[in-house]
Amino acid sequence: MKYPKFDVNLKEEYKKILMENEYGQIPPTPKKVYADKIQECAYLASKVIRTEWRLYIEFEGGETVFFPVVNYFVNGAKNNKTIIHLDFFSELPNRYSPTEEIVERGWNITHVYYDDIVEDNAERNLINDKIFEKLCPDTGKLMIWAWAMMRVFDFISTLPEVDEKNIGIVGHSRLGKTAFLVGAFDERFAFVHVNNSGTSGSAMFEDIPLNEKYNGESIKFITDYNPFWYNKKFLEYIGKEKEMPFDQHLLGYLVAPRPLLIAAGSQDYGSSPLAQFKLCKASSNAYDYYGVKGFIAPDAPTVDEVYFDGKLGYYLRFGIHYLGRTDWDNLLTFFDKNLNK
Repeated sequence: MKYPKFDVNLKEEYKKILMENEYGQIPPTPKKVYADKIQECAYLASKVIRTEWRLYIEFEGGETVFFPVVNYFVNGAKNNKTIIHLDFFSELPNRYSPTEEIVERGWNITHVYYDDIVEDNAERNLINDKIFEKLCPDTGKLMIWAWAMMRVFDFISTLPEVDEKNIGIVGHSRLGKTAFLVGAFDERFAFVHVNNSGTSGSAMFEDIPLNEKYNGESIKFITDYNPFWYNKKFLEYIGKEKEMPFDQHLLGYLVAPRPLLIAAGSQDYGSSPLAQFKLCKASSNAYDYYGVKGFIAPDAPTVDEVYFDGKLGYYLRFGIHYLGRTDWDNLLTFFDKNLNK
């Protein structure tokens, strides 16, 4: 394993390695972040206040990107725990975002539809795409989506309904890859849930089962259809998964010692669930360094068992590539267990 032992003095080096070899440079720090309220209403039998915003992010050169943000906040709650969910769907609730059940558990939820930031394709037609292409031309869209979530944090952390010390990020699949990046590159996020993220997410490259019956996703496979998620350097590692000079546990190192929950599906073969389990094992020594319990689990996971005894959690739920009620129940339980008091 590359970088087998965490070194707190190398945290900036870990970020540099990931940016230069995989995701591209993080976009520039903005000059200004602000929002216009579009509309507000009571929702779900008045248990929730639903507010639509348009978030603006202005750069030093005057360029401004913008996208919608929708808050579903517990009615009457102040300084409340809040989840930012980067979602595949614009409509709410949806099959990945059971809004009412989340609020019933006492959480605010901030919803962002990822295609509103930059579109999930190779085109650069939208205003936002053109601006990012100018400012960071070799940055993949995973990093752009992650940076945008940091700007959502900038905004919602100023709202009286939100406890800025208890804001978490949730993402599934490619947006799970994104959520991992968010937590790694922005220490303000108190909780990180990475759901079924696989290759270039929470799966260790050296443990992806490329030659087994149920293949994990190789770098060639994932870059053949989504090369725009990454920088150009990443393409040089096609066919070299076992020889790469770094691995994905560097993201785990950067999230530590904050609570990190990795989720896999027993039939989600493309996401390499055991390679995600191996990442938890590989990342745990960073938690040891900080003097907190990291990953506490046996040598191999059992389906539908949860491993939540440490700050680094994992579960292998039965099923395919999906973000469902079981996942939300698990992540809310894990987050609640680790709230900042």
